[in-house]
Amino acid sequence: MDEKDIRSDPRQQPAGGGDALAALEKLQSSLRARNVDLEQWALDVESERQATGLHRGAAPRRN
Repeated sequence: MDEKDIRSDPRQQPAGGGDALAALEKLQSSLRARNVDLEQWALDVESERQATGLHRGAAPRRN
């Protein structure tokens, strides 16, 4: 079974994972189309996350 077959086989997808995978592939495609360096983009996102003190699942701080 090749990668395309795995992605199209619902038994190989986690519950609800198909939508997330499709969204990720769409984002990657969009970024590549605009010649965005995906690795640099990820580093920038991580830097911003650390600078703002936010992390996955955290609510924004209230002052």
